[in-house]
Amino acid sequence: YLMATDLSYAQKLGRGEKEITRVKAAASPDLTSIARTLGISEVEALPILDAVANVPATMVAPVATGGAGQASIAFTAPATGGSPITGYEITPSTGGSVFLSTADLTTPIVITGLTAGAGRTFTIKAVNDIGKSAASPASNAVTIT
Repeated sequence: YLMATDLSYAQKLGRGEKEITRVKAAASPDLTSIARTLGISEVEALPILDAVANVPATMVAPVATGGAGQASIAFTAPATGGSPITGYEITPSTGGSVFLSTADLTTPIVITGLTAGAGRTFTIKAVNDIGKSAASPASNAVTIT
């Protein structure tokens, strides 16, 4: 069997050295006629999916609040991309560790163990089973005491 989302791949392979006798492809009005032209004897039309899961949408800038060795990062959950959010990655502007929250997906996420300093910002990415969103714009700057 050759499985393809459209028959352009089947057409290319059909001109090659290997013989294709059966094909599974997304349904289209021309599926059977193209397959027959290629000499494919068995055609199984698969339903066309309305939506395919993707990575989550890019998040808006989070809102940070500084504290004693910690920061609280408030955020708005993004569109899921068709697959549930499984975690968030928060990256401080100072570099270093990336904090991944998977146990508690509610806002805010509190990051502890930060060294004191001013002008700290944070970006956030949403994670699902497909992958990670692009990084958000930076949060407001905060001071860690």
